[in-house]
Amino acid sequence: MIKKYSKWFSDLSPLQKWAVSYMLNWFLWLFAWLNAEQLFFDETRSWKYPIFNATWMAFFFTFSLLWEEIKQIFKPQNPKNQ
Repeated sequence: MIKKYSKWFSDLSPLQKWAVSYMLNWFLWLFAWLNAEQLFFDETRSWKYPIFNATWMAFFFTFSLLWEEIKQIFKPQNPKNQ
């Protein structure tokens, strides 16, 4: 299963790699914040709090861990006219 995912992920374009990683990170952080609220925090918060934190953390970690793909996404394309 991991080999199939690894091959599938390596065949994606840099933008698709970033999008898949961001989505998976977002769900991971949302799950983590919801569990942390149940286990550690005493105050009740709205849904905006874990959604905002999941978005922020996924954005930060995706950009920091996939920096090479980010550089490839924003690199100017040089068409070769030969």
